Amino acid sequence: MITRDKRKRGKDAGFTVVEMALATTMLMVGIMAISAATLRMHQLGRQNRERTIAHNAMTQMGERLNSASAIAALTPSTWADTVIGAYSEGGTIGNLFSVTGLSPIDGQEKPGAIEFITDETLTDKELGVAMGMPRDLNGDGDATDTDVSETVQLLPATITISWAVRGADMSIKHPLFLMGY
Repeated sequence: MITRDKRKRGKDAGFTVVEMALATTMLMVGIMAISAATLRMHQLGRQNRERTIAHNAMTQMGERLNSASAIAALTPSTWADTVIGAYSEGGTIGNLFSVTGLSPIDGQEKPGAIEFITDETLTDKELGVAMGMPRDLNGDGDATDTDVSETVQLLPATITISWAVRGADMSIKHPLFLMGY
């Protein structure tokens, strides 16, 4: 028979130390999982923000190149020289450009770079981007010229943006064609 003291003790009894330790452990595991998920969401948000900045910068540079091409096309005889001369290495504008909000990869001066392709014999594999190359760029009926900078009518270019992220380097590359007519 249960005495009154034993019933009272059973009713008023609290959690044991083992039960408290188990509950605390489960709570800590849950908090750590939520913390890890939150940290990862912030990292993904930062990566998405940086990728958006890079894509916007790439679009702006593509528009600038198309605008420069349209203006230079007013003088067809010097179109290629004008565009390539302005946006190539050592040109008045240069082939490198800054992107606000992105840090260049170690060893690079700026995150953005423009490259003009004046060799008709290069392939997409060699360029690292799908452009349908090799291709007749100067309209002479073949795609065998290695330098068409003087006579090019269809000027392929690539815009590359490479930036440093904690623990990794990111890069995106976009091909485009400029027309001299």
